[in-house]
Amino acid sequence: MIISEYISRATGQPSDPGRVTAQVVTGIGFIGAGTIIQSRGIITGLTTAATIWVVAAIGLAIGAGFHEIAVPFTVFVLVTLTLLGKFEHKLLGRCHYSTCEIVHLDDGGKTESELRDILEDYDLSMNSQVVSKHKGKVYRTFTYCDKHPARYRFISGLWRSAGVVKVNTNR
Repeated sequence: MIISEYISRATGQPSDPGRVTAQVVTGIGFIGAGTIIQSRGIITGLTTAATIWVVAAIGLAIGAGFHEIAVPFTVFVLVTLTLLGKFEHKLLGRCHYSTCEIVHLDDGGKTESELRDILEDYDLSMNSQVVSKHKGKVYRTFTYCDKHPARYRFISGLWRSAGVVKVNTNR
């Protein structure tokens, strides 16, 4: 918004801040839509998409010079997200444990380290782990608490590991 106004003043050409706003809303809407994931009838990423959009709106307000609106809304968004984060476990309910079976290459612990990093990234931990090795492959079965929406995204994260051969989950 500020750059649009600056270019208008520098070139002497009229500007239309509404065009900038429209493009930001369209672009951010597209990015936000990309954060929404549907898996097994469960939709995740809505809070992320909404947060991206509201941050863009606050940025537009600041760019347009409406600091008196942007500051209280920034505080409101931060307080809301913080409170939702603290009460999320109560809203989602108790843990339901699911079993995950992973077959990966026996590569001296490299893939195992990647799997632990992936689970940590999604705030999941392996419980009741059973590991066996056969013909250069590691067969790993574990349970995890599946109440958190990240449970669906972590499966795709497991597949991104080069050493993973098979992933099977059951609820």
